[in-house]
Amino acid sequence: MADPSSASFVDASGAKNEVTLRVEDYRAAADHKLSLTQYYAQKYPTAANSASALEQFAFSAGIRVKPDHRRGIPASNLADVMYGVMDKTSGTIVRSSGDDRQTTAGRILFPEIMMQMVNEVLMTDKDDILTPWESAIAVKTSVVGPRVDQPLINTTAPEASASQTVAQLALPPVMVTITLAERSYTIPTKGIALEVSDQAQQSATIDLVALSLASQARGERIRRIEEDMVNIISGDTDLNIAPVTFANASTFDAALGADQITHRAFLKWLRSDYQRKTITHILSDIDALIDVENRTGKPTQYTDQTRLGERLPVSYTVENSNIPTPTFLILPTEVVGADQLVGFDRRFAMQQITNIAAAYSAVESFVLRRATAMRFDYGTAVFKLMNDAFTGLTLGA
Repeated sequence: MADPSSASFVDASGAKNEVTLRVEDYRAAADHKLSLTQYYAQKYPTAANSASALEQFAFSAGIRVKPDHRRGIPASNLADVMYGVMDKTSGTIVRSSGDDRQTTAGRILFPEIMMQMVNEVLMTDKDDILTPWESAIAVKTSVVGPRVDQPLINTTAPEASASQTVAQLALPPVMVTITLAERSYTIPTKGIALEVSDQAQQSATIDLVALSLASQARGERIRRIEEDMVNIISGDTDLNIAPVTFANASTFDAALGADQITHRAFLKWLRSDYQRKTITHILSDIDALIDVENRTGKPTQYTDQTRLGERLPVSYTVENSNIPTPTFLILPTEVVGADQLVGFDRRFAMQQITNIAAAYSAVESFVLRRATAMRFDYGTAVFKLMNDAFTGLTLGA
């Protein structure tokens, strides 16, 4: 019988190879700051248009991550991973019985497959609440390990980073600097314990287990986004995050009076820094959104129409107004503050870093002791990418 810890794959040259998978691969991947998927991709390169090494290993081990409804083939259940699958040609079990301490390829790959499926939901979620935030993130990064060094991007030059004349053979002045934050910090780690009874192993398919794990992670992610927005808006000295600078609405319309905001003030604020950013998104609570909706001087289908004969028949267009149509994202008042708008340019504003990993000891326990329980550690946090991408407005002031 073939080694139950072996798996095959087709490399970049088209040759078929058989390798022995070991639980120590998780530790080697962690030492290189890589996930097991990334580690295998570098160690066992495949052709650009073919499946990755991990995908081929899973197929070789008989693990079906998703069901094939067209052919009527279900996804693998946990019993397949624990105790082996039937060889469709001979009808025999192709994995060891588990009496010895020899691991199987399926059990070694299972934790990484689960983490990648959960990671897919954490990085790109289609939920109605999280979908708007997906489009507001400039950069998404996945890391292995909770420690993060966040780069600081600054534009420092006179006249809002305007370039200067350079003499012959002279170096240009520094316009943009990218440095590491003075303090390193960690992504808060959340843990999910997975335990499956012997009776449920036949019914619990891999895709169902991944969905259950991701559902828990999704709820935590919503709460985490709101916590991160507090740091982004109000600043955090420990994380070296500068607070958003706010301007009063009267700065853009001296005739504001008792109004919270006027149409003139809102338009001038949206265009106030057009040379450096476009306000694509605005953070506010529900009351501030209503104030913007009911702003004084807002054109309507009644006030924007003039009867024929009351004005000269002259029309015109404005080609460079640079006034965006921003997307509002509503947050609790305690997060964004009362009577405040926070605008940002999604292209440069925020970076999402996701750490998803399983402790090596937990994976080793699952593989070697043939346990039916293991833990998954993950964390997601949103950080400010560029301070200049944010601007604030205080209503009624």
